[in-house]
Amino acid sequence: MKDYKKIITDIIYPPVCPVCGDVIPIAKRKPWYEGKPCYSTFLCAPCKGNLRFLEGNVCEKCGAETSPGKTLCNVCEEVARCFAGGKSILAYDGVARQMMMAFKYSGKREYADFLTYAAAERAGSWIQSLHLDAIVPVPIHPEKRKARGYNQAELLAQGIATYTGVPMRDILKRNKETNASKELGLHSRVFNLRDAFSLKGPIPKGKRFLLVDDILTTGVTLESCAELLLYEGNADAVYVLSLCSGK
Repeated sequence: MKDYKKIITDIIYPPVCPVCGDVIPIAKRKPWYEGKPCYSTFLCAPCKGNLRFLEGNVCEKCGAETSPGKTLCNVCEEVARCFAGGKSILAYDGVARQMMMAFKYSGKREYADFLTYAAAERAGSWIQSLHLDAIVPVPIHPEKRKARGYNQAELLAQGIATYTGVPMRDILKRNKETNASKELGLHSRVFNLRDAFSLKGPIPKGKRFLLVDDILTTGVTLESCAELLLYEGNADAVYVLSLCSGK
């Protein structure tokens, strides 16, 4: 059955390719309306080739890209992770970087449609194999959410939950805004996030969670949230998923 709400929305607000910005023809959106999306419903044909999907040489722990022959990335070799494993979908470079910056800072929340489809298509089977109790978005500070209008990780988690059937639970909160961590070293990032997160309330013991965030660089943010779920939330296991990874 066609989703006529999506059709009407696309007519009023024509969908654009998140990579190049060109309008996606309505005819190519047909699978999306019928609940059977594919890459061509979101991307121009040449643009998919400009995205670098991560496969092959990836870290067994966080999913980030590694050098050939290495099973762990440089950060996971240096730091013991408390999360059980992870996946990352795209290399954070070139057009993927531009797309993620527009999604995060320029109000392009509609890009979540493509990003969640890509995550489900590339990591859906893995997610199903984890026997999860919930998908949990990494929170942002309320002031930042108010200014931005949304939490990008929550949009991603909602979409992935819809594709996989695993419920999303917004159970973490950000207590304080921290200094921008892009230019900080690993240990400075850890200090920067001290006490930045907390649980919104009690969590039943022994649950299995998937943490979702938009971009993984060192993984310190995901690590901080995973520690909270494991040691204060008494979780049985925590896994992580990022849409992009890289510096």
